Amino acid sequence: MKQIIDRIVNETLNSIRKPNGKLVEGVQYDSRSNSFTFDFTQDSEHDIIKLTNHGLFQSSIYNKCFYFKYQFEDDVDSSVRANFIEYIKFHENMDNGDVSAFIEKAVNSLDDTINIREYDTVVYPQSISEINRKVISYIRLFGYPDFLTFELVKEAFNKLTQPKVLVIDDVMTSGATLSYIINTIYKVNPNATVVVFTLIGK
Repeated sequence: MKQIIDRIVNETLNSIRKPNGKLVEGVQYDSRSNSFTFDFTQDSEHDIIKLTNHGLFQSSIYNKCFYFKYQFEDDVDSSVRANFIEYIKFHENMDNGDVSAFIEKAVNSLDDTINIREYDTVVYPQSISEINRKVISYIRLFGYPDFLTFELVKEAFNKLTQPKVLVIDDVMTSGATLSYIINTIYKVNPNATVVVFTLIGK
């Protein structure tokens, strides 16, 4: 039965991905109208955001902790960054196709990099935003991990010997909350492999 479900999930995910598998973010800012335009068909020198190296980057503190996120280009003004984060987090219509594609592209790329099905646990903030809700909903297509709020980590991780943990949050700002949860995971279980997925970096 599980093999049949996995086959259906794979077919569903493959139908969602772009045919050529090319990663293009295509988010541009129009200063005249103070609006954002999404074009996932091509990359442009005017794009304001990209997936970080199209892969993981390692924590400078922990050997088995990695980060994956969209990151703004260096020349993007702080006010544009703030406006885009607000647009993504508080968009009036969270069923907006551009926002969904923005999320799905990042999660698909994450899966290509780490194979989400190999992760035992997904940890997320207890105070969940709509954007995190959409990320969690999409990640559920990839397998059967345990989903835990940050507050439940200590209790659950005592039971796991070598867990693979995916920590998700919508936007990395100061990084204080994520640092706290990563430290907690490693205090409870120093053998854990942790991937931190934030939709947007600061």
